[in-house]
Amino acid sequence: MRLVPAPATPALFGVDATSAQLYWNAQPGGVTVETLAGHSATYDDAFGVAVVEGLAPGKDHAIVVRSGSGERVLNAHTLPALEGPPLYRFATMNDLHIGAQGFGATKRIRDPQMGSEAWLHCAQRGLETALAWGAQAIVLKGDIVHRAEEPEWEALEELVASADVPVYLLRGNHEAYAERPKATERWFPQLAEGSTAPVQVVDVPSLRLVLADTTVAGTHTGSVAAIADELLGAVDTPTPVMVLHHHHLGELPFPTHYPKGIHGRDVTRLLREVRKANPNVMFASGHTHRHRRRTRHGVTLAELGSPGDHPGTWCGYSVHSNGISQSAWRIDDPAAAQWSHRASRALLGAWAYWAPGRLEDRCFNVQWR
Repeated sequence: MRLVPAPATPALFGVDATSAQLYWNAQPGGVTVETLAGHSATYDDAFGVAVVEGLAPGKDHAIVVRSGSGERVLNAHTLPALEGPPLYRFATMNDLHIGAQGFGATKRIRDPQMGSEAWLHCAQRGLETALAWGAQAIVLKGDIVHRAEEPEWEALEELVASADVPVYLLRGNHEAYAERPKATERWFPQLAEGSTAPVQVVDVPSLRLVLADTTVAGTHTGSVAAIADELLGAVDTPTPVMVLHHHHLGELPFPTHYPKGIHGRDVTRLLREVRKANPNVMFASGHTHRHRRRTRHGVTLAELGSPGDHPGTWCGYSVHSNGISQSAWRIDDPAAAQWSHRASRALLGAWAYWAPGRLEDRCFNVQWR
């Protein structure tokens, strides 16, 4: 049931310095995409995405899209170019919920074709697209499985094995509050790349990745209190740092967004101390299934959506000598695009507007100071 009208498409979804991604729903006969620079391509799928490449950085680009609904001109403003070529590329996905049966408050939103395989299919396509993009590592940050049952872990094992780059796993509340705790205790250490310590450090060219387990066993909320000192030690380095974790951070003593994350003085204290230790730190989390960017105490905080519901995304990061670029992309697959449109009916259709956030929440640069 949808009371809130769906956003009009074709529409722009993502940008980086040289490309733009658009998407469309319910366009029988597909679409034709053209630019003033001479790009022209036709897509036959009624639900899909397209990427226009070869654009100039930091400029407005008119993209003409023709479909059965008529002609639309989309304005894509690409991100400014950071210095030099990328020194390192990695990708993240969160809230894969492998094994979930449905979506929405009542879990009644389901895909009639893929059924319970919809979430796994989206995770597979997201991983494949991220690798094709050039990701040199993948971070799966929380709620990777849904009920933590054996078939879910077996499917995750196949997914991780299909990647030819390191895959790092972080626990989410669906792992910390697992309905099958013994299976989680056995499978998670086996599949996690490297250490399963609460705070892991991975040094890559021009960046330090800090993987922080913010879960609390037996609950759906998180905490930074137990790992704050370790986190501060990990970010106290001349190298810029990206902290990847599961729960979103809120400084008020009570939650302002569902689902609950980490709230209160511990968050405020941590962010202030992190800023003092290293001005070049960025945090990225999952858990909320939405895209949002905030700045608190000089620290950039990003929340990322899920590949398995709407808008069905994975996120790519390009590291440069003077900063890092984040771009969230919709999964390049017609079946995933159609399922994403169906999942957008959640919250009587409001999920279609809430989960994607704004373009500047999904795609932006952070320059080192």
